[in-house]
Amino acid sequence: MGYKSFCLEHTEKKSIPIVHVFKSKLHYDMARVMTGEDIWSHVATELMNSELRDGDRCKFVAFLSWTRYQADVVEAVTHSEVLSRMSGHVMVGAGGLALCGTGCLYTWARNVEELPLRLYDTRQVDRLHFMDDSNYRGTLSACYSSSLGGVLHEMGHTFDLGHTREGIMGHGFHDICHVYTVSNCDADTVWDNFSSPVQSSVNVESIPESAAEPRRIRLTTLKPKGQPGCMAGQKHCASLSGARWSRSCAIILSHHLWLNVRRRSNIVGSVQLLGEHLLTSPHGICLVEFRRPEDAMVIGFWEFSSGAEEVCIDPKKLRLVYLSESEDSLEPDQHSKNDTSSLLIFAIDMAGNTFTKFVDLVQGEAE
Repeated sequence: MGYKSFCLEHTEKKSIPIVHVFKSKLHYDMARVMTGEDIWSHVATELMNSELRDGDRCKFVAFLSWTRYQADVVEAVTHSEVLSRMSGHVMVGAGGLALCGTGCLYTWARNVEELPLRLYDTRQVDRLHFMDDSNYRGTLSACYSSSLGGVLHEMGHTFDLGHTREGIMGHGFHDICHVYTVSNCDADTVWDNFSSPVQSSVNVESIPESAAEPRRIRLTTLKPKGQPGCMAGQKHCASLSGARWSRSCAIILSHHLWLNVRRRSNIVGSVQLLGEHLLTSPHGICLVEFRRPEDAMVIGFWEFSSGAEEVCIDPKKLRLVYLSESEDSLEPDQHSKNDTSSLLIFAIDMAGNTFTKFVDLVQGEAE
């Protein structure tokens, strides 16, 4: 599919990414008792009405400054225990805003020179005083990997991606370290060869972007795939990294308008629903994805490599797709095993136009 990306807002002369410090009117005392979805909605509304917005030509990646970790005399062992000590911790991506907490920002590199040191930092997290979001690996570099991968995961949602069982939109974002390091197995040796970095105060870069608020906002609840007691100290040589895009995600990104700015079509039209069950596009539909409405989990997809002008989404056939899924979920608390009443249909055509619709599997009608 080739390499594709997006542009960061940058200075004209030296092309240095621009970082905006945005002061929200939301007070910390209010934010700490709000849900992640409510915080997202509040910040998104403020950004949409601010001078930072550039129509629909930008998206935002925002980092909250009010994330706090409550120190204790007893170590937090499980992920739920860690989260219970957090306030202002949000990981939500939708529309034009990826909003991220900063509980693990202390593990991030402050400048390019510091990157090697941070990427191979095998020191143990002080769980009495700092957040450990390392997927039970327990090291500072693992926290860096999981938190940085989490930002990429939320950015994926802003590009219309749902949750997947594997890959970056599943739990694979924890493995983002495999993209930029040689091997976990030589981390101790590499760390020993680095000297302490020179202290520097360089601004962290972010992407100014604008947000069109979607119909539903879902808080990402990604529970670690590891288990308590598997903290680092032992070495892990992963045979296969999960830091990759699943097939349907890769197709969406490959055709997405945000990643194909220069590709324009002279053909007028987009993805539409004719009648109740027929999707059509003059550009040709390249993917139809089926997601659970409650957690946006992708349970199946149809790929049309050459583009299909028409695709039938008969609820009777879609119900078979739903019933054939396993019960695995990124957000199990929100998933009812007996709820097979609807599916979220997501479609994208060869020109990057997208379409979403909830389909009632019981009544056989699209709503």
